[in-house]
Amino acid sequence: MRTGIFSVLIALLSLYAPAFAYDWSTNPGDGSPENPYQIRSADDWLILMATPTSWNKHFVLTANIDLAELSLTPVGTNSAFPFVGNLNGNGYTISNAALHQPANDCVGLFGFIGSGGQVTHLGILNVSVQANNYLKLTD
Repeated sequence: MRTGIFSVLIALLSLYAPAFAYDWSTNPGDGSPENPYQIRSADDWLILMATPTSWNKHFVLTANIDLAELSLTPVGTNSAFPFVGNLNGNGYTISNAALHQPANDCVGLFGFIGSGGQVTHLGILNVSVQANNYLKLTD
């Protein structure tokens, strides 16, 4: 019986493995200023949120991104994990984002942008943020 349950658990975990094992190498770009990673969908945005080790890289939006009904956390969370990379919105828009963390500070699409970090040419439409105290833009 235990072997059967174990097999089912392994099978279920393997369905979710790609989300945890994501590597930007499958995304166009290499994260450099000359060849930034391309953010082209809500799935790419979710991966950016979940990979703080990439928050020092370069990114460019290649499409409008609709984040409706997704569970979101800030990119750049505090002085220990700031966003110090560069995101060029390329004139595109991120829309329908909701970040409700009333007990936390530094909440937003970008919660903490550290020294050298930049977000440029990005439109924001219909974004709702609920936080405790403040949104810190630079350190």
